[in-house]
Amino acid sequence: FSLDADTVLTNLQTLRILIEENRKVIAPMLSRHGKLWSNFWGALSPDEYYARSEDYVELVQRKRV
Repeated sequence: FSLDADTVLTNLQTLRILIEENRKVIAPMLSRHGKLWSNFWGALSPDEYYARSEDYVELVQRKRV
């Protein structure tokens, strides 16, 4: 389990919840409070670079899962 130094998990159960998913690779979506920033984009551009998906804002604001 690894996090960048500027990352803070506020849910103490995060690691347990992720492990219980029983998958080979899984990661939480990290976001900045009050900002439209996250480690998830949801789409790829034609040249396979990250692109903002149509539902990005809903995902970051946790209105859609």
